[in-house]
Amino acid sequence: MGERIYLDNAATTKVSEEVLQEMLPYFRETYANPSAIYSFAGEAKKAVGIARERAARGHLECARHRGLWDGGGSGGRDHAGESGKGNGSAGLSD
Repeated sequence: MGERIYLDNAATTKVSEEVLQEMLPYFRETYANPSAIYSFAGEAKKAVGIARERAARGHLECARHRGLWDGGGSGGRDHAGESGKGNGSAGLSD
């Protein structure tokens, strides 16, 4: 088989080895819903906060509160729609 060319990156994208290694603990150990109220969820919520901080400072070169964070899918679509209204609110969430 020749080289594979994947054209449906809107559906999913191959994860780099570096990202996979960073994420493995959260797939195997700290996989709780970070919005839940039980103690195990607190570990996941802390990890999400750390990841947002790293992404903001390391990749977006901004403060964490300047980033737009959502769960993806419809949340991203909704935020994109809000940002075009010109009301200054991009629907920031934590």
